[in-house]
Amino acid sequence: MHKNDKLVTEYITHRESHFTVLRKQFIQLTGFKVLITAGLLIIGGMLVLNQQMNIGQFVAAEIVIISIISAVEKLFYGLELFYDVTTSLEKLGTVVDLELENNNEKQETQYYIEDDAVCIEAKEISFQFPNSDTPVLKEVSLTIEKNDRVLIQGENGSGKTTLLRLLARLLEPSTGTIYFNNTNYKKYCIDNYRENIGVITIDDSPFEVTIFENITCNNPDINKSRSNKIIR
Repeated sequence: MHKNDKLVTEYITHRESHFTVLRKQFIQLTGFKVLITAGLLIIGGMLVLNQQMNIGQFVAAEIVIISIISAVEKLFYGLELFYDVTTSLEKLGTVVDLELENNNEKQETQYYIEDDAVCIEAKEISFQFPNSDTPVLKEVSLTIEKNDRVLIQGENGSGKTTLLRLLARLLEPSTGTIYFNNTNYKKYCIDNYRENIGVITIDDSPFEVTIFENITCNNPDINKSRSNKIIR
């Protein structure tokens, strides 16, 4: 609820900012129409009174000016659609420009997760983001055997989530090695490896489906009995 409230508040704030610009432009357009119409009436009336323009010329000039104002008004009314289109293109560009994962590792391999005995071991792994001056993790070593329950505790920014992503092979360590069943986990098929490991972080949001479908990612090969066994 707190996260939803935060997202809705940010959305409303940006929408208010968006409509503030449109309202400002609409006020400017209205002022422009008032000034042009008033100026036309005053100047045209003076010219007619001074007999420098007849009524027919005055009416014709008014029609031309009103046509130009209507065209400008239509242009202003179309600005909102133009803003939406440019915003959509920018969002699409942001997604398209994201760096793709290197697919070179998805090559044929003889290593697949089949053995029931599972052991994950990290030896002196470190990780540093490309634009960071200091590493998030430095020479971390740990071993997780089958049926182990491990608590990783630390302050915000200490690298807990980064460590989980390294073990799940969502990130690659800058230095050090991670072993799965005493074998370098890079030898395993990356798709097969990720299919057998689940990671939930504080930033993750559930899909708008049932809890069971969230747990299984709607995988038809996973039945409820297997899911309940894992949950227990």
